[in-house]
Amino acid sequence: MIVKSCSSDRQDDVSVIDRGDGFSEVWLRRNHVEDAADNGPEGPATTFWTCDEVSFVARGQASVAEVTARFDELWEAHRDDGRPAEEVAAEARAAAEEAREAAEMAGTDPQVMAFARMAVIPMAADMTVAEGASVSILWPEKRVGDAVKLGDFFWFGGELYRCNQPELTITAGQEPDKGLPALYGHVTVAPDGVLVWDADDLTGATDIYNTGARAHYPDADGPVYVSKRVGNTSTPGTDEWWALAEG
Repeated sequence: MIVKSCSSDRQDDVSVIDRGDGFSEVWLRRNHVEDAADNGPEGPATTFWTCDEVSFVARGQASVAEVTARFDELWEAHRDDGRPAEEVAAEARAAAEEAREAAEMAGTDPQVMAFARMAVIPMAADMTVAEGASVSILWPEKRVGDAVKLGDFFWFGGELYRCNQPELTITAGQEPDKGLPALYGHVTVAPDGVLVWDADDLTGATDIYNTGARAHYPDADGPVYVSKRVGNTSTPGTDEWWALAEG
């Protein structure tokens, strides 16, 4: 959400603070204007700066250089932040449902699969881990030298991963399968294409199980549970918010 910021000095266009918990707080600023407040007989005018400001929390350790390079893209992506959570969640669920329908339509037809991928890949950042796993067949295969960005799902070495940094290039020695969760999150998908529940997936708003999300528990051989609420952070089988899948 765009807010008007006021300060005694001109603020930086980009500010980033690493929270130390796997997330970074980011501020974007533009339209800087210097102004003055007339203090009348009380004294000289006071100068100050105003600007338009957008702030958000990014997964991973973002840098000023990375954010600056994507300033316009990130501004557009976050200028409407602050809308009701229910509205945002509804849009994310709708995107995931569209993705699932695309996956079902794809089948084994290469042309249909290509169109399905085109529809699904732009939705990655708005999906939960469970929703991304539900359309795992549509995510691309990546290799050393390929670029990925925050929220991207991709296959590497036969395993599914999600990028946890604003922008990355997969490099030798720091491949996703080297166990670098700050860079890449491993998504465990059972042979039937259903996510295997893992407490480590519950790392942020985009990684929470929503209504209808399916997950094996306690492992890939365990039964499939279905989430019965939005933002489900409980363990399957421990309360009323999970139900065993039928069939």
